[in-house]
Amino acid sequence: MLAGGRMLAAMEISKKRHILPLALASLLISMLLVACGDDGDSPAPATATPTRRTAPDTPETTAVPSVVATAAATGPPTVSVPALRLQVVNVVSGESRSLPVGFPGLGRDVAWSRDSRELAVAGVGLDAGMIDGGPFSRLWPSNCFDVEWSPTQDLLAAACADGLVVLDSGGRQLATDLVAPLSWAGLSPWLHWSPDGHTIAYGVANAPIQLLQNDGGRDVIAGSFNGGQWLSDGRLASIEQADYRSPATIRIHDPARNFEEVTSVMTPAAPYAIAIGRDGRSVAYAVYGEAQAASRILPSTVVIADLATGKTVASFAAYGSNYGPGSFSPDGSSLVVQTDVCGADWSLGLASLTGTIRTLARGGVMHAKVSPDGSLVGFTRGTELWVVASDGGSPARRLAEGVHGPAGFDWSPDSQTISYQPFFGGFDQCP
Repeated sequence: MLAGGRMLAAMEISKKRHILPLALASLLISMLLVACGDDGDSPAPATATPTRRTAPDTPETTAVPSVVATAAATGPPTVSVPALRLQVVNVVSGESRSLPVGFPGLGRDVAWSRDSRELAVAGVGLDAGMIDGGPFSRLWPSNCFDVEWSPTQDLLAAACADGLVVLDSGGRQLATDLVAPLSWAGLSPWLHWSPDGHTIAYGVANAPIQLLQNDGGRDVIAGSFNGGQWLSDGRLASIEQADYRSPATIRIHDPARNFEEVTSVMTPAAPYAIAIGRDGRSVAYAVYGEAQAASRILPSTVVIADLATGKTVASFAAYGSNYGPGSFSPDGSSLVVQTDVCGADWSLGLASLTGTIRTLARGGVMHAKVSPDGSLVGFTRGTELWVVASDGGSPARRLAEGVHGPAGFDWSPDSQTISYQPFFGGFDQCP
């Protein structure tokens, strides 16, 4: 693990070396960053010392505001965006509250600690704090785009404007890797710790995968990858796709063989909502069909393939998520899908590996994700957050309103709490 004297020495060595986002939502996020006084193109110097800035003791709780456009006397319209706060809701009680940390934007930029008590938030800076009250602390000053706790929960890795940074829980810098370009903001940066905490895999869109190890060693997996995911057995799965119209190749890399590729699966052209089962058995993706005159949402075919052989094990008419990767259950036995999108029966279903689909909820689904314990499926419907039992044994329950549905949400590891981002306007899924 990256802990103790060996880790500090190793990280000092490293330090010396040094799917369908919404256009309007992205525009609003850009405006939000400008309104906050952060241009995103002028990162803090790589040698900056991490600081801790304490937020007010009393969280600000306000009604979810709307974005108001006002026309100036001269020049283009400006957008006034009030302060937005990250929200958390208890799945059992339905109690929702605002956290004393700013709205981080769209994307995977919230990380729960493994004990489900603390959140790290990547946004105009890297912040962390307890969800049961008290302030959040600023751990890193520059723009950050992705963050993840180490498996031992004592370290944070973040993809920030000045590169990959590794911090202890007190904000002390242990390593910085400046190999990645400083223009990460437009390149979908991502990072993941290996299950044993030995290696951080990270990268940006259409670039090789970088590997930083706890002994200070570095490695690179050559290719044009759009993401990576560690499997439960310690192997690394990658997704390589030249552009959204092209086929994708899902590769499995074995760290015992210097991350040599040991198997791969090729998809048809233009797949979306690509999901890889954490158990390493399956990969799923959706492919659009012909356009329908009455809807902007195209009919799709969802395919589940065996990762070891590449053979299709199930194929059925349904939809993957239009807002990110699909969601396998933790045991890899089922996949969340959408059915009859934008029709009278816009539904959420759970598909087995054989292709049978069990309907869990009706009436509209945007973003859906299975809880870590597999018992629930959370989903957004317009500006609402819902949960439903994965076995279909109870009806769906609405947990919160004023949610930005396409932005998604994040389950806590204990499946008891969900963090979500407030609605600020700017989307229209169906005509």
